[in-house]
Amino acid sequence: MLEPNLDLKASSKSSWYSRYWIYTPLIVCVLIMLPRLISPQFGLLDDGRSLTIAQGIVHGKWDLSWDVTAGRARPVYWAAFAFWYWLVGGHPFWYFLGNLIVFSATTFLLVRLVVMLGGSDIQAWLTGMVFALSTPVIENVYTLSKGENFQVLLLVISIGSVFMAVKSAKGIRYWLLLGFASLLILLACFTKENTLIMVPISLVWWGIALLGRWRHISSAPFVEKVTRWIMLSSLVGGGLFYLGRTLMLSSKILGVGQSSEFSFAPSQILNSIVRWGGWMLRDYPWLLPMGIMVLVVCLAQRRWPHSGLWWLAGVWMVFWLGLYLPWHFALEYYLLPFAAGTAVLAGVMLVEIIDLIKKPSRLWRSISIVALTLTALLLVLTQANSYSDATIQLAQDAANTHMLEYVGKNAPEGSLVVVNIQLANEYIEQMQLMLANFYHRPDLELVNYQGEDLPLLKTQSHATYFLLANLKNQPKLTVRMGLDEPSLQIWNAKVLPVLSSWQEVFQVTENPQILTVDYPRLLCTVIYRENYCSAGSSLVNYKQFHYQWMVYTP
Repeated sequence: MLEPNLDLKASSKSSWYSRYWIYTPLIVCVLIMLPRLISPQFGLLDDGRSLTIAQGIVHGKWDLSWDVTAGRARPVYWAAFAFWYWLVGGHPFWYFLGNLIVFSATTFLLVRLVVMLGGSDIQAWLTGMVFALSTPVIENVYTLSKGENFQVLLLVISIGSVFMAVKSAKGIRYWLLLGFASLLILLACFTKENTLIMVPISLVWWGIALLGRWRHISSAPFVEKVTRWIMLSSLVGGGLFYLGRTLMLSSKILGVGQSSEFSFAPSQILNSIVRWGGWMLRDYPWLLPMGIMVLVVCLAQRRWPHSGLWWLAGVWMVFWLGLYLPWHFALEYYLLPFAAGTAVLAGVMLVEIIDLIKKPSRLWRSISIVALTLTALLLVLTQANSYSDATIQLAQDAANTHMLEYVGKNAPEGSLVVVNIQLANEYIEQMQLMLANFYHRPDLELVNYQGEDLPLLKTQSHATYFLLANLKNQPKLTVRMGLDEPSLQIWNAKVLPVLSSWQEVFQVTENPQILTVDYPRLLCTVIYRENYCSAGSSLVNYKQFHYQWMVYTP
């Protein structure tokens, strides 16, 4: 069966719980965000720039020169951050509350969309639960600089709007909803440029729906109309984005700024497959037993899965993952759109397995129970990695904040602040921005240490502060960090003997316990890579993560 049943279902249920239990994944969304809301801090990866640009926008200064230099056009991304700054100022709690609202709204609308597209209540509930528990969620909602959280919400609303337009009678509401869908695609593009992937996704959706129509499948005409309008909305929104981007940047879409990082060389693609394979093994091992089980059943019974949503989700997943194979970076938070498709597909497959358990065949029932149990076990085990991601994010943000607060409050005017990061990265830039615009210390000069003579360095300013970080038991696959444990060990070993004559005036340490399940290690005998087979690591690791800043003065 190639098409979903797109008939809306009227609910005859009476009790409040029986009508709304499918939305209980929203409770999980709130529980996931509680630790972040209890301990809200800005981070040192993009938050300094986001605050700076938000302050400028609120005061009437739309300076997006940084994006222009980087070859990017994201006014909606910056406007969303500025909106919260206009509402609540510089308190991070409210920004994370905004993340929770967006995250919960996306989960709710995914559940609602599955119901609208003919999925059963249990299928919709499973979709929402799997999405809420997806490992890429953590970095997207525990940090403030990621565009994927808002991007996915806009895309889900856009798809739902097209469905409601096609379902409604011709008239003003019809065209308003289609126009609204195109506008949402445009806004999503100006939030994150890779939204343009919706054009090929919707084109393939439409092609499959056309094939179903040619084969005279009963619901194919409706599906074809929905996918056709999603494609046209994507083309309109994407086309307007391209025109707007051209006006903003006066440049072509590829080959500049961020897009220059794409490479289609075979070595790059192979390297990306290996790197993304590590993330897939870490985050989605539970897809394997479930997928194999459903594949075997469908081949044995010579049919497609009962819910046609499987091919819509499958096409979505393939394109969102394939988009990043030529990309220079492989970061987990990129996978949030992929996670939405995975959640829909998981709902389809889990219902298939549950239905098999109800069958009279003892063999199929036994195999299905084993597959379902293994799927549930692996899904639960991935939550250990989600827990560790959240714990590490909270620990580094708390330590970074306390260190900056100390420097901002105690450094004399015009002090030189030297950071022992010998290869300048985002931390240096973001620290300077945070000190200048959040802690109101633009007088401080912040530089990274590059092996200069320390006795000479301290004579360059009437007050010098030297910042040294310490890091232990850092997982290879986790949230983004501006510090790397092996590099820090080398840098610290070089400078600590000289610092013995300096005075340590401040220290902040975070030592939370983390639990990681390192599935990529299972491939060590086949693919030996440091990320897969790091020394001192095993399949299951329960360790104390150590993150520390020390501040020295002469």
